[in-house]
Amino acid sequence: MTFCYCSFTQYINNIMEEFNRKIRAGSTFLYRKDGVESQIFEVRMKSRIKDNALNAACRMAFKRYPYLNTKLRLHSDGLYYLDKCPFKPIPQRRKRFRALGSMSVQYHIIDITMWKKSIFIAFHHGMCDGLGIMPFIKTLIYYYLSYPNYKRSKLQVPDLRLAKTPLLKGETADPTVEGNFEIDASKVFHYEKPQCFRLPELESEQANYCRWEIEFAEADFMKVCKQLNCTPVILTSLMLQKAIAKTNNTEGKTIMSNVVCDWRKVLGVENTFRNSVTCVYLPYGEADKGLSISEFGLKSKELLKKQRETDSARANAMIMKTVADKLESMEYDDRVKMMQQMSGFINDTFTMSYLGRAMMGDLEQFIDGLHIYTSGDKGLTIEMINIAGKFVIDLKQSFLTDKYVNAFMQEFENIGLKGTVSDRIDFQIPKDKTTSMDLFEYIAYLYRKIRRK
Repeated sequence: MTFCYCSFTQYINNIMEEFNRKIRAGSTFLYRKDGVESQIFEVRMKSRIKDNALNAACRMAFKRYPYLNTKLRLHSDGLYYLDKCPFKPIPQRRKRFRALGSMSVQYHIIDITMWKKSIFIAFHHGMCDGLGIMPFIKTLIYYYLSYPNYKRSKLQVPDLRLAKTPLLKGETADPTVEGNFEIDASKVFHYEKPQCFRLPELESEQANYCRWEIEFAEADFMKVCKQLNCTPVILTSLMLQKAIAKTNNTEGKTIMSNVVCDWRKVLGVENTFRNSVTCVYLPYGEADKGLSISEFGLKSKELLKKQRETDSARANAMIMKTVADKLESMEYDDRVKMMQQMSGFINDTFTMSYLGRAMMGDLEQFIDGLHIYTSGDKGLTIEMINIAGKFVIDLKQSFLTDKYVNAFMQEFENIGLKGTVSDRIDFQIPKDKTTSMDLFEYIAYLYRKIRRK
């Protein structure tokens, strides 16, 4: 499909007018008094970043993703919407991240910065999740590496969306509105969650955010996975579960891996950029300690399969819709109170997030790695992606001890997998500045509230 410039501009304007800009999926990241930390995707290249190439790439990429060129704004109904920004984000060479929704980023909720060999894409999790931002990142890096000869580029990239590629079906769909939640209750797998072990470090009210960057060769990692009947998620979870068991007295409690699962396909909104994930469970209890890794792998595959079957998956994903419905039915002040309570929620024992293969084709020969992180999450989290012939892991913590990363790496060595691990990286990501209505919206909100009474 081709467009002339005028018709394409009108096409973009129509997209921004027609799609449902109200935030429902992702609403749990909103209504925070102090905002929420940005999610960072750091694309680490093999050579120093060129300012002019990244600026040009940014302009081209946002032509394809107009719904990302937006700001979060509270409307007079007390709900958040994605409003169009008049200017595209401008990349800047800087070491520190900027607060999303602030004047420093022209109120955008996505920001692109660069430093040395890294391109940083910071985005608001209320807008989209990791899988939702990845197509944009692929387009951005393609244009960056193709600069200035876009038309003559010979880089082969699967499922690449170029500036004039029309939006896919359901690309802006909200899964809590347009998702298929039809369920046969008799086919839903009910998992009785046991009492889970909580890391003793979480008893402290202090938070010190740090992470370690870990890498394994893809070929070696997959070879061991196949030998031990494990998937990458199961093997990585088990190594951390064993590490936790060996460094703590778990008192017979289950060490739980909360595995982030994407429900786009099962809900029938496969192309949406919006938040579409919840967690399934991968336990490691006392009985599992007597199993071989291969036996545990087979058992875990079966458990994950049951939780991911259509009816069970939709029942799990219903959490997103239920919370969105609940928040929308509440007064604004009550939403703020509810989100303040939820902000202290901690997943026992840890969270496991695997984005899968990056599928960036020829672009990967120029990429050293991709790192995913945010501060603000209390506890222990694994962020993992398969890119450029490597499994790249960011092990994040809200406390400073290195006992878990050391034990984690030892468990991998015990099964013949040797990887590299960085020194501890201390970091802090700024919170967004989108929490207040402008004066006129607030007056309208108060007027509506008084009239309802």
